[in-house]
Order: sequence, then C-alpha cells, then structure tokens
Amino acid sequence: MPHKLKYNWDEIQNYYNKGHSLRDCQNKFGFGSTAYSKAVKAGRLQLRTHEEACLLRRKHENITPTQNNCSPTTRKGEMGCCKLEQRAIEKNIIVSRPNLECAYDRIIDVDGKLYRAQVKYSSEVVRDVLKVKLTKTCRKRDCRVAYAANEIDVIVVYCSLNDKLYWLPKDLIVNRQAISLRLKNKNYKNSHDAKQYEW
Repeated sequence: MPHKLKYNWDEIQNYYNKGHSLRDCQNKFGFGSTAYSKAVKAGRLQLRTHEEACLLRRKHENITPTQNNCSPTTRKGEMGCCKLEQRAIEKNIIVSRPNLECAYDRIIDVDGKLYRAQVKYSSEVVRDVLKVKLTKTCRKRDCRVAYAANEIDVIVVYCSLNDKLYWLPKDLIVNRQAISLRLKNKNYKNSHDAKQYEW
C-alpha cells in the first residue's frame, strides 16, 4: 500500500502562489519547520525568487516599482533583505522589521537573543575577494560614515555572485569603512575567510 503524504503540498503550493506567506501556510495547513524543509529539499514546495518576493512586498505595501521609488540601490537592498528572510525561515529563526527608519534593517531573534542587523548587498569581487562597504549615508547626503557600536549588532552581507549570506559580528564592523572577505584566495592580505562567516 503506498505511503500517504501527511500534507497536500500541491494544495499548499497553490495557496502560497496566491501571495500568502509561509507563515500563513503554516497556520492554515499545520505543518512545521521540519516538514517544510523536507518538502523544499524534495522539490514538493517551490519558494518565490528574490525578485518575486520583493515585488509582492511592494504590492502589499502599495508601492509602485517605478524609477522614482525603486532605484538600483533600493532594489539591491530589498533583494538582500528577501534573501535574509528566506534563510531565516530555513533556520526557523524569527525576523522582524523596525517600524521607523533607523540604522538597522531587520531584528533577528537567534535563540532568544535579538540582533539589530543592517543588510548589505555586494557583487564586487576582485581576485576572489569580496569587497563590502560598511558605511551609511550621513544626513548631509554628501559623505558616508561608519556605524557606531550603539547603532547595530551585526551586518548581514548578501553576495549575489555566489548567492550566499555572511554574518559579520560587531567586532568586525564597528567604526570601519570596509571589509574584505576571501572567497578562495587564502594569500590575500588584510582579509577574512568568508567561509567562517557564512550564514
């Protein structure tokens, strides 16, 4: 007798494709993070691409993706945030958003500890070394400044070239303008091993 699936993933996929979040799907169909992870790995549940997730978010927030409100920088930032949220779901980690504009993009709850996270997008790779800018635009809009220790706890970097995230702790980012992460080249000076910070 064939094994009966506990969850109807075709029905779940259809519900998800209508624009509902994974949390909505979990609440409606009752599956947990373990079942979800297995379904994704087995190909029974197809997640949205970063672009689709960003467009859906703009739709819910009544934002029209025009040149005026969707600059390349904003688009890249949204892509990084989408990737972070997707990875957090895979890790069964809660991610929240601040309700006002501030120095950090997301609040990440890891085992009960909250991290104020700034999300950075980078595709600048030179000699197998990922270059990441660790600055923000100052109020005058004519200069960039480093983050202070009381502003953020971590910077999460999304590298579009290898589709990976890197978790950079406070001691690597505070009062610094930039950082270099070695993707392959172990002999590059003044850099850090990227694999050590994969998230």
